[in-house]
Amino acid sequence: MMTLDATLWVEDGTPYIVYSHEWVQISNGTIEYMQLKDDLSAAVGEPRLLFRGSDAPWGHISKTEGCFVTDGPYLMKNKAGQLTMIWSSFGAGGYTTGVAFSKTEKLSGPWVQQKEPVYADDGGHGMLFKTFDGKLMMVFACSK
Repeated sequence: MMTLDATLWVEDGTPYIVYSHEWVQISNGTIEYMQLKDDLSAAVGEPRLLFRGSDAPWGHISKTEGCFVTDGPYLMKNKAGQLTMIWSSFGAGGYTTGVAFSKTEKLSGPWVQQKEPVYADDGGHGMLFKTFDGKLMMVFACSK
């Protein structure tokens, strides 16, 4: 399995790896997860699907790749405590960053895609962090 952009998520004391299943291999890229051993040395069980690149209402087939791309999943809890993921694909403006929310507050989802991307002007593969004074910020790759 061709994968990329793994991120660690710990839920109820159990570590998981969340990653993109490479669109090159499956043409409609996916975001998936697997449980890890407690010492993070290996995966436990089989991969589980969270969603497909084509699930994003803002998503477009990449003009250069000819498929739905999934890149850079990054998870955190928002102010309301809701499990939130930013991830990237292609939209009308090029490389795009969207937001998905878990309806159950659990990694297993189901996941709902926000209708509009959070950034659509050719930038993606983001991470979120809080400044020392608590302001939420996003950093991402941008070609401009």
